[in-house]
Amino acid sequence: MSNAIIEITQRLRSCIGFNIHWKIGYLAKTHSLFVGNYKELCRHLERHSTQESLLIYWGPANKSKSESEMDELSRLFHNYMASAKTMVDHSRVTCRELLRGKALSKYEEKAKQNFQEDTFSQFIQNLRNFVQHQSHPPILVVADLKNNRIGYQMDARSMAAWSGWNSKAQIYIKSLNGKVYIQDIVSTYTDKVVNFNIELIEYLKEENKPELDALFRINDELAEFCKKSGIPLTEEQWREYDRKK
Repeated sequence: MSNAIIEITQRLRSCIGFNIHWKIGYLAKTHSLFVGNYKELCRHLERHSTQESLLIYWGPANKSKSESEMDELSRLFHNYMASAKTMVDHSRVTCRELLRGKALSKYEEKAKQNFQEDTFSQFIQNLRNFVQHQSHPPILVVADLKNNRIGYQMDARSMAAWSGWNSKAQIYIKSLNGKVYIQDIVSTYTDKVVNFNIELIEYLKEENKPELDALFRINDELAEFCKKSGIPLTEEQWREYDRKK
């Protein structure tokens, strides 16, 4: 019985689809990391979106508390920007490993249209470089009572002199009215990245379907054998076994 499990497991791990499956899985983990950093940042931003928060955190007697909150914002914003770049890099590397010919060209063209040629996306990607290599962006707490909005604004114009902005990012900066709410730019960019990567992961699965199907058949064989033999499976093995049931 043990020899049978070893033989099936060896076939499972030597299957081409095994590495494909894990590479797509790692990309999904990077995606989850990016979304998690976004949600954590948003929770912090939302905590400061009410008039009550102005008195609690930003009153004249609360200097130490306001400094602590601003430090936390810088940390969360840095994490978000870093994970955004990680998402871009991991997607590119994974696609070059798992796609060939026209399939790879199709991905590269879509990525080019969505990110390389888009002025907003280039602003975000250049902003990541600014945060990583230049400085923290100038951020202000703004109470726009006329429009009933309170939150953090980034002064884009004060960063315009930095030499690291490419031409497309500069176009976007010029389109801003000086300042922009951090909540607006991270929400817009996250929606863009999430939609792109959900489609990308499904595209990778479809383009590698024969190899993945071969893997799943072996995995189902192992799961069926273990079930009949009363041998417990790992949670992930059962999840794969149950996916067609």
